[in-house]
Amino acid sequence: MIFTQKEVAKYKDIIFRSTVTARNADKIFETYLLARKYQFDQIFFAIDAFDISWNQERFDRLKEQFYKIGASEYDDIKNKRHVTHSINIERSIIGICQKENFPDCSVLRCGFGTTGIGISPNGSIYGCQEHSTYLEQDDFYLGNIYEGLNKERQANLILKFQKSFLKRAEDCKVCKYNFACFNSNCPSTIYGVKEDFSSFSKNNCYYNVILGDIAVIFLGMMITNQDYGVYEYLIKEL
Repeated sequence: MIFTQKEVAKYKDIIFRSTVTARNADKIFETYLLARKYQFDQIFFAIDAFDISWNQERFDRLKEQFYKIGASEYDDIKNKRHVTHSINIERSIIGICQKENFPDCSVLRCGFGTTGIGISPNGSIYGCQEHSTYLEQDDFYLGNIYEGLNKERQANLILKFQKSFLKRAEDCKVCKYNFACFNSNCPSTIYGVKEDFSSFSKNNCYYNVILGDIAVIFLGMMITNQDYGVYEYLIKEL
């Protein structure tokens, strides 16, 4: 391993990140257990929105894997062990519980160069680390390390996001989780589909429904088992 448990403990804000593809959809619980073994505080899974090999069988496997992750975290919380938080599941739980108060739009979902930036090998600055390997200068391009951050481009990027991100496709209007959808979507990924923020990848849609279903399952368990301490713990940690 390139890290030790002692090193992880020293840098508590490190998030274990992993990309979910159709090929590893049935392996993410193993990834979670690895992060748990080294006592990472948080893990985040990002789906590959451009992977065309996804099918219903693989999405079903992915749902099973997220259930195992949620069950493991649930058990660790109840038994007061170290918890490796699944950011995806916990955000979905909070999003569903706060349905009536969920914000219509928030640039806080993505930093856009305000809370973090991506720097490419040639020195270009982008409003997201996901764009740091891009060569072309798209809307996420915010200047370079030699001349500094271009505030006008940054303002235009944020404005474009605010204007178009909440436009929904027809399918979204009947989705049971459309009120919480952008809580799990990456603006950079969405932009990569058709260069605007209103074009959702079907992979992202299926992914969000899976996370919503998993969140509902564990909320039901909390209520049925009267494990209100688990929910209070999650609220406090988030």
